[in-house]
Amino acid sequence: MSERADRDEAWHAAANWIESNGGYIHPNLRYDGYRRRVFLDDQDDGGGGGGGGGVLVDAGTMILDVPDACLLTLHSVEGYDDDENSPSASPLVGRDLFRAVHSLHGENGDCGLYHDAQDVILALFLAHLGRRLDDDARRDGRCVVSSYSDGWKTATSRAPWSFYGPYLATLPSSSSSSSSSPLRHQLPRQWSDADLERRLHGTSLYMRVLGEKRGIEKEYRSVKEAWTRLRRRVEGDDDDTFPSFERYDAMMAVVSSRGFAGLGRDGVDAMVPMLDLLDHVRGQSSSSPPSSSGRDGDDDRDHDGVVNEGGMLQWRSDCARHPDVRYGRYEDNDDDGGADLCGETRTSKRRRTGSGIDVVRNDCGGGVRVYTSRSLPMGSILYMSYGAKGNDSLLGRYGFAIPNNVEPDGSCNDVLEVRIRANEPPVKLQRGPKSYSFGPFVRALELCRVASVSEPSGEDAKDRAKVNRNDCERTTIDDEGLEAYLDSYDNASDDIDYVSDEGDSDEDATAEGEDFGDSLYSTPAISNAAQTGRSAETSMLNDVHALDALKKCLQNVRTGLLDNSLAGQFHGEWRKTDEDDNNKGGIGITNLTVEDQYCLILIRSEIETVDFYLAAISELSRQLVERLSELDGPTVSAKVVKGDWCVREESLRDQITAVTTTFLSIRYP
Repeated sequence: MSERADRDEAWHAAANWIESNGGYIHPNLRYDGYRRRVFLDDQDDGGGGGGGGGVLVDAGTMILDVPDACLLTLHSVEGYDDDENSPSASPLVGRDLFRAVHSLHGENGDCGLYHDAQDVILALFLAHLGRRLDDDARRDGRCVVSSYSDGWKTATSRAPWSFYGPYLATLPSSSSSSSSSPLRHQLPRQWSDADLERRLHGTSLYMRVLGEKRGIEKEYRSVKEAWTRLRRRVEGDDDDTFPSFERYDAMMAVVSSRGFAGLGRDGVDAMVPMLDLLDHVRGQSSSSPPSSSGRDGDDDRDHDGVVNEGGMLQWRSDCARHPDVRYGRYEDNDDDGGADLCGETRTSKRRRTGSGIDVVRNDCGGGVRVYTSRSLPMGSILYMSYGAKGNDSLLGRYGFAIPNNVEPDGSCNDVLEVRIRANEPPVKLQRGPKSYSFGPFVRALELCRVASVSEPSGEDAKDRAKVNRNDCERTTIDDEGLEAYLDSYDNASDDIDYVSDEGDSDEDATAEGEDFGDSLYSTPAISNAAQTGRSAETSMLNDVHALDALKKCLQNVRTGLLDNSLAGQFHGEWRKTDEDDNNKGGIGITNLTVEDQYCLILIRSEIETVDFYLAAISELSRQLVERLSELDGPTVSAKVVKGDWCVREESLRDQITAVTTTFLSIRYP
């Protein structure tokens, strides 16, 4: 049987499993096992797509009800017994998983865990179940080509691990080499060191992934040692049932990317079958390309949003998209509409500092219900939102990236981390309206100002001024630079509509340690020149030097990105296609893997963020040099360097103008 047919069979088995345990699956809900898409269809052939003409599923229709019995949570682990013949009061494996992880929490706070304790327990439990299912498949004479994909078919009904078999069969394989499918890929931390260096060197994600690789390896060793000590005391000898690192790593990727915070009983995290198969949509892009059909089409599209048309990587500019579903937890004592549907966007799992593994027993039932958020025609692929996440987070945690990761208000969700000073945290640069970009710009500039030389005073300041302006001329007057597009500012519309000047309010914007409230949307205090007690000339010179230092820092970042072998290969194509209106930004990717394509999306986005701030620096430097010339008398040329970078879109140029105008109006009113 083909993998695709096997996936479809797994979907039907999981649906039957949920319904047999009191759940509900909408009769028009379908699954494409090859592209891993959930969609609506009124045909029974399993192929999906477009049937039913104008038939709609109304907004507010319940399409999925997953009862607590089918959710995989800490309650599932706590009550698990590996031996169907042992008394139900002695759940050995579940108990020992809790004890092993809990034992690592020492008084000094160094628990040896890289991930949240809940995630560690769930990943270990999934790995244990997968191992048991694979053992069953081998005993039955099956060749296990991918973890836990076949064991659910052969496990006996009495085997405790067989209960979750239908769910595990819907999960991706733990091995990218087990299938010829071009859509199978791993998280960056699972790549070889050579691939990691080749794909991510120079990006914000590179060092983070190296830390993740070390962190999960150390975590695995710590938990395994604790488990071995515990089982030796209980069993009297060594226990060889602990999952392998490869299996644990794969299941941790599943938990961290597919887990839902707070959807389990008593507010614990939960793995939610079927719901976790939906792809991500946000702003103007999605992790699956929009399509009017869930059926296999003639177009060459992969399932995570890179559109291959004629061997080209298309940088899409689709209309703004919104999640198709809303979901929430309900309890049995709720009425039919009692599910808390505040979770339109997928709540991110946050790292907690305590053990986080104490379970309060609660015997009331419940589950998770999913409703359509708008009317949907047959053939619609269903999406939910993981939140306002940048491509570094999407690639690092979920294994994909999306082109044009931009919100309707013009803000890009991608965040570039730049470390300006070794003893300071990195500045998180985001391109977009001034409510997003001005704060990071000022913070970066202030760090460069602190690092610059002390300011002179009196006659020394006047002498220094001439030298500094000459230095500024030498570094900024080599070419026409941005003059051409700066002239276009005069023709730009003054009524820019910043849809959301307060920034994104998603509660999951703080996930993974990203404090957006502090790093992006709050603006550092910026004093005008008179308040500092300095002359306008001295303050302007200081600003010019700080801008020059920031420019050099960003140019170094840009050089590092272009030194990446993927970027070096395609940078010329970017420049060529940027000037070709007919091509619309396509990049030849005939010989690239899906992972390479995703990394190119990330690299290009980070280069564009650097270019955004370099353009702002050049415009601000130009205006400051002009003002210095007016103060000192002699005419100073206001030309700026023409960089290798460019800002193509008029909306971005308007955003740059807003940043520089705001800075000057506050600094020099």
